Amino acid sequence: MRLRFRHPEGIATLSNVDESANMATLKRQIAEEIDLPTGKVIKVSGGYPPKPYNDEALSLSELGLKNGDAVIVTIADEPSHNMESQGQANANTDTKTKEPSKPSQSIAPPSIVSNNGDEAVEVDGSYLVIREMEDDNSCLFRAVGYALSKDVGRAQELRETVAAAIQSDPINYPEAILGQPVERYVNWIMKPTSWGGAIELSIFSRYFNIEIDSFDVATGRVDKFGKGFREH
Repeated sequence: MRLRFRHPEGIATLSNVDESANMATLKRQIAEEIDLPTGKVIKVSGGYPPKPYNDEALSLSELGLKNGDAVIVTIADEPSHNMESQGQANANTDTKTKEPSKPSQSIAPPSIVSNNGDEAVEVDGSYLVIREMEDDNSCLFRAVGYALSKDVGRAQELRETVAAAIQSDPINYPEAILGQPVERYVNWIMKPTSWGGAIELSIFSRYFNIEIDSFDVATGRVDKFGKGFREH
């Protein structure tokens, strides 16, 4: 079967996945596909809402994965079995050699202010406000619609924008980038159950001539699309 996966560097597809293989085998396939660096491990999650597949012995069919499904791949440092003992040794060393501690100077967190009745963080003279979007696979499109015009109802319109951009630009969006034939991807992204990612954000940044910064709140990673654009 065919599985599509999103990883920190983009999107990729495995075309010949055995549904009777277990999760450990799938992880090895993904590791080979993305050339996983030494000392790193991958974690795979999927479903709605996404949950990690922790039991590596279960087969992909037992985990509910089917042909054409998409999973999310994250990369982490390989756990060290000696980490705990090393940490204890370091703690003991610190206890013996550490000088009397001086009162620490805490760094004040960004102040929370009120901006038009909403809680916000003041950043460089502007306000940063978190808006939660409904987690329904259209959250990216809702977020972009809200950022552009404070309208979360533009999701389907924005999906059509993506579809038109891909169909009109086969050089920047070929099958190799999309992970599947162009028309199949277009039909897929038009469905309200299909979630967007890096490809869609790059299209929006170019179409609307703006820079879009995507923040991973878990890791602090920031991906910039259309860096340097400014809204007119």
